[in-house]
Amino acid sequence: MTEFHDWADIRADLHDGDDEALAVERARTEAWVSAFHLAEERKRLGLTQHQMADVMGVSRGG
Repeated sequence: MTEFHDWADIRADLHDGDDEALAVERARTEAWVSAFHLAEERKRLGLTQHQMADVMGVSRGG
């Protein structure tokens, strides 16, 4: 039979005490998720990246 483990126990086993590395990884993951959602919304609206930048009032760089 399969034994189930509590998520808090698994997380405690995986966490090595490096809170700074955990915060950096969390920020990186949140940035990736935000970028993914922005890209999905842009596609849903049928806009190019340049058009979306104009809508958001963001500089295109360059």
